[in-house]
Amino acid sequence: MIKIGFIGAGRMGTIHAMNALENQECRVSGIYDVALEAARVLGEKVGAPVVDRVETLLSDVDGVVVTTPTRTHVSYIKMAVERGVPVLVEKPITFSAREIDEVLSWSPSQRDLVMPAYMRRFDRDYRQVYDIVRTGALGKILSIVAISRDQYPPSPYFVPDSGGLFFDMGIHDYDLILWLTNDEVSVVKTVSCGLWRNEYMRRLGDPEEGAVMLRMSRGAIALVLLSRSIGLGYDIRMRIVGTKGSVDVRAHVKNQLVTYSRHGIVRHLETFPERFGEAYKEELRAFVDAVRKRQRFPVSVTDVLRAEQLAYATSNAWLAEGSSAGTGEGEIRG
Repeated sequence: MIKIGFIGAGRMGTIHAMNALENQECRVSGIYDVALEAARVLGEKVGAPVVDRVETLLSDVDGVVVTTPTRTHVSYIKMAVERGVPVLVEKPITFSAREIDEVLSWSPSQRDLVMPAYMRRFDRDYRQVYDIVRTGALGKILSIVAISRDQYPPSPYFVPDSGGLFFDMGIHDYDLILWLTNDEVSVVKTVSCGLWRNEYMRRLGDPEEGAVMLRMSRGAIALVLLSRSIGLGYDIRMRIVGTKGSVDVRAHVKNQLVTYSRHGIVRHLETFPERFGEAYKEELRAFVDAVRKRQRFPVSVTDVLRAEQLAYATSNAWLAEGSSAGTGEGEIRG
């Protein structure tokens, strides 16, 4: 049984640690967080000791999970890989162009110690789509439409460090589009509007609605629709259309309950933890198995940094417009 340490005891740290508790191949060996009380709470939940220094945690682990704010990811990853400790790091690795270049400059052996946590790659539906697309069953890809709509708005404390709508929310869809199509993006266009529902979002300057249009290198068009909160459930969908057929990933319903009233028929969507709960478990299993067997990770730094470069370009395209109700266009850095 391998020992897994946790750097970060917030929402994502808790999700991963509880999944580790269920995994028979690992145990949670320690928790570190700058917020000591949060670390204590999580430590009590999983029966793990709390440490007050990252160096202490890294001195006696087989692997580590990093779920701290994105701006701290690279510094913690460096501490781990310099000690030869494998890392599962929450998405994104960074939203800094300078740090993207820094990570890409690391030696292959250092990059190979890092598994970026893009959990939708481990979702059953998307993995089936991957197999369908890669077999050529859809023919030449013509278009992709991805929809990501959160049920509830983010905390006002989260937004300033999140990277914004186009980075924080869009990054999953950008990664999926690149991964599923095995293609590159040549042109990025963004659109946002001032349809705020929450005054603090307006004050923070982060749009609540946005769209990203991508022109793929082989000619396909991808459209990503983003919404910070719709209040109707966690609405995650994708449609890929090709010359021979199409495939849909539909919004998941919580159960078979259907509510009828004079206003119509309602099926209830899953919440965020429900929708990707199994994907998170499978992601951690993959990390633990690779560490235990000393194998390569199924998700590589080089792969996901393409998506993060794309996220950086979409954010810059919007910011260059200088308006939260405008459009922008950006280029992808090579």
